[in-house]
Amino acid sequence: MSLVAQQAEIIDELLRHFPTNGASDRYPVEVQSSKHGIWVSLNDQGNQAQASIYQFDSGMRLQLGNFKLAEAGRCRYEQVLAHNGFSYLTHGNYRVEVENQWFAPRAGDLWLMHGSMENMVVDMPAQQWMRGVSIDLSPAQWQRWQEEAPKNMRLAMQKTKQSIPIQRVGRVNESIERLTKQITSSPNFTFHDALTLESQCLALLASYLQLPDTLLNQHEKRSVWRNKAINHAVSYLHEHYCEDFTVSDLAKVAGINQCYLQQGLQQRLGCSIAQYRKQLRLAQAKRFLDSGMSVLDAALAVGYRHTGHFSKQFYQHFGITPKQAKIATRSQA
Repeated sequence: MSLVAQQAEIIDELLRHFPTNGASDRYPVEVQSSKHGIWVSLNDQGNQAQASIYQFDSGMRLQLGNFKLAEAGRCRYEQVLAHNGFSYLTHGNYRVEVENQWFAPRAGDLWLMHGSMENMVVDMPAQQWMRGVSIDLSPAQWQRWQEEAPKNMRLAMQKTKQSIPIQRVGRVNESIERLTKQITSSPNFTFHDALTLESQCLALLASYLQLPDTLLNQHEKRSVWRNKAINHAVSYLHEHYCEDFTVSDLAKVAGINQCYLQQGLQQRLGCSIAQYRKQLRLAQAKRFLDSGMSVLDAALAVGYRHTGHFSKQFYQHFGITPKQAKIATRSQA
């Protein structure tokens, strides 16, 4: 893929995480490029994102991402490009739906990706930095990997062919974390820099091959169970945010202890359950107002009983009143 095509791809990838869903004229885009890679940055209205792609002569590709959204958001992707490699978060956590199954990548989890995805949904928390590293292999490298990978990785590779194109294969260790830190801090402006970066990526892949080939231990099993419960709770919030229910009610729905639920959702979402539900309500209310719905109808539709309370929270969140939001929408039409 040419540098121009990579640049367009990475800008499109960043803009999908922003509220306008691709209106690039709304955001200042800064681009830097060299013969060996591209770096793109966006920063506006509390939304921040940086990403870079490096394509090596061997066919291997490195992608680095860094995101923080002002508000929690759900991004939908179609026809996601093919991947043959590994990805993991160095910081943060989020939820992703692939082939009608929800996954919860968290910092330190190593994921294997293979093939294309027709549809993907990503839930991004608010005010939380998400940092990740992905390495895609060339077809020849992928074939060699299948021959020499540990058993659990080979099984994961088989699953990506047969069903879901994304599979968790384990947790990274301190050695991998050190190598990743070197990669994320390396410059890439000269041929020497590119060779150094490629050698570091190869060392990182070699470290993946040395990860222990073991089943999940008891701690990881409990963690998986809690993550599933938290996923269920977040899905319930997205589907029932306009209804009145207590934290205790939500814990019963998710099948998890109330304290674990509050702690897990705080870590996942970066805010309390009440704050997240308010964000969902107000975001949907603004969409209703933008579509022409009255202030009263929009407030009632998202669960508010009194327009005064709704208007106060709307102003605190967006910095304008609901009526001002409607006027702004009409003036833009």
